[in-house]
Amino acid sequence: MRLADPEKAKRRRPHYDESDLDKIFRSSRVDQSARPPRNRDEWFWLPLWGFLTGARLGELGQLWVSDIEREKDAWYLNINDEGDEGNPKHLKNAASKRRIPPLANIAVGYFKSSAMLSLLSVGELMTVAILREQSATMKNGR
Repeated sequence: MRLADPEKAKRRRPHYDESDLDKIFRSSRVDQSARPPRNRDEWFWLPLWGFLTGARLGELGQLWVSDIEREKDAWYLNINDEGDEGNPKHLKNAASKRRIPPLANIAVGYFKSSAMLSLLSVGELMTVAILREQSATMKNGR
């Protein structure tokens, strides 16, 4: 049996309310709804992914295309600390390593974004073809 830690409850951050979310998503930097999805940058995609998945922005910002994985017909984000020497990844703690099922259309739009594609290595871009296939499948209703 575990007892609640009263000090931990005091340290908890308050949740965002509707007004907070409105300020974030309607800010001039984040609201890029007038742009085509391919031209939206990380200021649009990262807060949206954070909102939809509950992942921390720092975790999302260090994702590689290869961290979008597919198991059978299910796509997910693999939040991990498996970086390399030139591109290390860091997690807050061991429990932060996890798989998050994303909304497939959000994933496809994010990685088709020209701003993000320019940040990825050529080897990583091979996964984009898989995401395009998934997008076409979704459009065809399968």
